Amino acid sequence: MAEFPLLPIPNPALDRRPRGPQPRSSLRLPSRERQGERLQPVFQRLRDVFEAGRDPVTLREDPAGIAPERALVLDVAGRIDDFYRAAQRIGGLEYLGDEETEFDADEDFAEPDTRKKGRKGKDRTDKPVIGRLYLAMPDTRALQELVRLWDRYQAGEPAPDGFSPWFDLFKRLRQLRAWGPRDRVTENTIAWLTEALETDMDPIRVEVELWSYQGAERRQQSSIRLERAVRDAGGEIHRRASIPEIAYEAALVDLPAAEVLRLRQREQSPLAFCDDVMRVLPQSTAEFPTAVDTLGAGGGVEPTPISDRPPIAALFDGVPVLGHRLLGGRVRLDDPDDLDALSIVAERRHGTEMASLILHGDRNRAGPSLQRPLYVRPVLYAPGDGRPERTQRDHLLIDTIYRAVLRMKLGDPEGEAAAPAVFLVNLSIGDRNRPFAGPMSPWGRLLDHLADQFGILFLVSAGNVEDPLPVPAFNGLTDLEQATPRDRERAIFEALAGQRSQRTLLSPAEALNVITVGAWHEDAVDGVNRSSSLVFAPYENDPGPNVTSALGLGHRKVIK
Repeated sequence: MAEFPLLPIPNPALDRRPRGPQPRSSLRLPSRERQGERLQPVFQRLRDVFEAGRDPVTLREDPAGIAPERALVLDVAGRIDDFYRAAQRIGGLEYLGDEETEFDADEDFAEPDTRKKGRKGKDRTDKPVIGRLYLAMPDTRALQELVRLWDRYQAGEPAPDGFSPWFDLFKRLRQLRAWGPRDRVTENTIAWLTEALETDMDPIRVEVELWSYQGAERRQQSSIRLERAVRDAGGEIHRRASIPEIAYEAALVDLPAAEVLRLRQREQSPLAFCDDVMRVLPQSTAEFPTAVDTLGAGGGVEPTPISDRPPIAALFDGVPVLGHRLLGGRVRLDDPDDLDALSIVAERRHGTEMASLILHGDRNRAGPSLQRPLYVRPVLYAPGDGRPERTQRDHLLIDTIYRAVLRMKLGDPEGEAAAPAVFLVNLSIGDRNRPFAGPMSPWGRLLDHLADQFGILFLVSAGNVEDPLPVPAFNGLTDLEQATPRDRERAIFEALAGQRSQRTLLSPAEALNVITVGAWHEDAVDGVNRSSSLVFAPYENDPGPNVTSALGLGHRKVIK
């Protein structure tokens, strides 16, 4: 046998990603003088308090004004390199994070128009400007330092050593304001609260996310203030969760309908004006209908011996039917929340189907089954009576996933690690109340953190879109029936493109360190069900994206 040289493989080591060439920003920015006209009133208010020797606490008399110990929003056009380090240079300023945003071009901030001749000096008024919200929590000395830096910038003085990013921020600063009721209670939340009030539910359960402070004492004081705000609102806290590694502090809160009405209107609501509250949201939840049964379909499964080796793949989903002929002896169920006892066997659809898919693949294909068992941790239960399989109402979903991974890899007070060899986790569930809209969700941050900490590859569903897909190219069913397959395909692609902002990924599919899987209109079933005249193949020849699958990019435009 011929001998071949060995290929030396170096030991892995951490390294910095090459930055490469940095493109110059073409964004048109206002002059220093114009920035002074726009922003000077905000800084002057702070300066007046400090120069008069008044107690800075008086700034808090205005619930919407900038004040010590109140989240500060720095709304900028573009982004600031190394701003996190620059923020740390100001003593007493706690950096809370940043979010990507976009806004309409205006007379101060716009992209120059370079599309055709004759547009020199004009702006792209039709193109939104990409920006960022930098969030920080200042104390009195941090606000004083911020005023001092602004005064130096306005005077045309050079930036102090290490503070250049702040001067770049002042050039791009659109708005300096406090985080207020409109940030805490967004338009999407208001729409959900309106629907909840129409159902005559009382009380109504909401999820409250708090600012996550670095110090334990500050977090404790924040918790006390939240309890006071909930009590003043006539509500009750059902459950709390804290995951400092991903800056996650949250609570499940029941509120009386009368208080929800005030919260919806952002008027006199203790939660809307509580400085420790970041957002009030619908409760994170995942649901699946139980009316569809696919387990009886497909070909037979050849018996494959099951190895006694430990599982390396896991499924976080519904409770499976352990006695099902496709799963018998192949599933290692770990159910510390006792969801098995809460689930009607006849309606355990989703967990059973997903376990079968992982173990056997598409049963219309003649492929081998997995030889290792599958570790299954239920996070959904089937309440019965045709109600959807869903996550537990009295639990915070993100905390449930966090505890599930820790129990699997490290163990918990009940025992040692349940499946320490697992490095593949299937998560075919998504938060139907939190479609991805730009900022990374806490669930996405959690998966990124756990993937890095434990070396886990999460396979995450893009999410199912239950809303119908409008196809504007056709005026009605008759036009659809008479269209050629090619015209029908073109119309569907155009409809999907036009609806992409409404059919986005469901959290946590936007995460960076996961593989996001969307549905494809292709399978191994022979032929198409033509039992109904209303069934049409959406694509002429080659398969395309399933029209019920969520589409889009992930966090910071990551391709999915």
